[in-house]
Amino acid sequence: MPEITPDEVLALLTPLFRSNRLNDTQELVLRESWQRKSYQQIATAFGYDTDYIKGVGSHLWRSLSEILGIPVSKSTFHAVIHSYSHQSKQISSKSEIVSKPLTTHDCSFCLKIIIAKKLASEKIRNHLKSYGLKTAIDVSFFSGRITELSTLKHWILEENCRLIAILGMVGIGKTALSVKLTEEIKQQFEFVFYYNLNTGLSLSELLTKICDYCLISPPPRIYQRIEVEILCFIEYLQNHRCLIIFDGFDTIFQDRMLTGNYRNGYEEYGQLLQQLGEINHQSCIIITSREIPQEIAVLEGNFLPVRVLKLEGFERQRNRVSCRNRVSEVIV
Repeated sequence: MPEITPDEVLALLTPLFRSNRLNDTQELVLRESWQRKSYQQIATAFGYDTDYIKGVGSHLWRSLSEILGIPVSKSTFHAVIHSYSHQSKQISSKSEIVSKPLTTHDCSFCLKIIIAKKLASEKIRNHLKSYGLKTAIDVSFFSGRITELSTLKHWILEENCRLIAILGMVGIGKTALSVKLTEEIKQQFEFVFYYNLNTGLSLSELLTKICDYCLISPPPRIYQRIEVEILCFIEYLQNHRCLIIFDGFDTIFQDRMLTGNYRNGYEEYGQLLQQLGEINHQSCIIITSREIPQEIAVLEGNFLPVRVLKLEGFERQRNRVSCRNRVSEVIV
């Protein structure tokens, strides 16, 4: 029997979980455990604490034991999955599935369809489609912002935040940080879309552009009501994992006005942000801006799926570290 690849294991198991997805660390532990790596080897290779990785693995084996109805541990993982995969492959072809009536006890046929959809999704992900990254600024010589990059990755990949604002003054590095982040995590998404809002597109025009470049099926018909267009867009974000960056969001704000007031004709962007923050979806939208939009200010929080990252200048960061060091020396 040919060896099952880590991607095939993930495609086989992920649909079985209640959330229909695994977080980044769970996926890492499954992949590396399948390749017979120890918890210590996994932790060392990827910069985690060994006890933390062991805890993630223990939770996974308990969950799989409950789902499959048989004991699963790290040592029996291979044997269980090979057996489960073999049983799944015994299911009839698609034509036989359609012709055979399903009963309440015949769940394997439903599972086969779910697995097929997951495999198709993985195939798409392996051929990432992106827009705008080639025209984004060059970050080949990007340095610093290690903490900020780590924070953003954690929010997106571990905590599944769906709307993030990166804030800071002009020239502080908001765009560079968003592009660097995108390059490092883009393989975790089916589609990536990067766009600078200084071109002046209306929201309807921008949504049309996104549909043209991101949808794998024909884009939905664009209605006259922007509310319907937004809901169609979010429905797509619910079905496909996308990473979308709106750079320079503050260019659609009015100058010398209260924070977050939109220029005439761009008020609909506020509706989009509100819906993106309030409605659950599996994608992540990042904006960069000098000012925080009112819609995000209302929805953001440390334990909520909407977050704000405020960038400081490097000099201020160094001063803060220096102050902490001096305080430590006094205490000692």
